[in-house]
Amino acid sequence: MRAVIRLRNERWRAIVAALVFAPMSLATIACSEDDKKPTDPDPEPVPIITESFDGEIAQGTRSCHEFDMGFDGGVELEITALEPLETLTVGLALGQPDTASPEDCADFVEDNNVRIFQTLASSGLLAGPYCACVQDVGNIFPGEEVTYTLEVRHP
Repeated sequence: MRAVIRLRNERWRAIVAALVFAPMSLATIACSEDDKKPTDPDPEPVPIITESFDGEIAQGTRSCHEFDMGFDGGVELEITALEPLETLTVGLALGQPDTASPEDCADFVEDNNVRIFQTLASSGLLAGPYCACVQDVGNIFPGEEVTYTLEVRHP
């Protein structure tokens, strides 16, 4: 005697398939519900602080400003004003305050070809004290002074 059942009607095949596979689907859903773990809430976004520094530089000089990062993250430096000549190219530098010379900055990122509204950025920095400098790169005439506004954005 054969134990094979032959279903000739498509309707019966669909019913048998539903009866065979439905319990497996429900078991999978039931197991997956038990395996769910509560998710951690989304972390609070780290606030971005914008600090503005005004200063002056003359031929061959630089001016540095200190700031503190409260959280790990990135820093963006941007010159937002240059007078008397907005098309002047200057240098920007980012570093940490030099303990041997408090008025200086130990640079670790520098760009000597920056114009107004261009950004110098660095990422992956740890919270702590930093400094940002604006410097002449040989474009300021003797006896002239250039005033600037430097924006520093950081966490």
